[in-house]
Amino acid sequence: MAELAKRGKCVLYASSELSEIIGITDRVYVMYDGNITKELVTQTTDEEELLLYCTGGDLT
Repeated sequence: MAELAKRGKCVLYASSELSEIIGITDRVYVMYDGNITKELVTQTTDEEELLLYCTGGDLT
């Protein structure tokens, strides 16, 4: 996956392992109830914030 990303390719990765997601991605799109609800840059987020959006928090 890292090699594809280096070549400018988009990789769609689904996981419930939040630390793993933050460790291998540049950007995260959070889905809740079947909809994309948040886009996060992984360099400026943490597991706590990611979990908030994964559980439907702050859907304003």
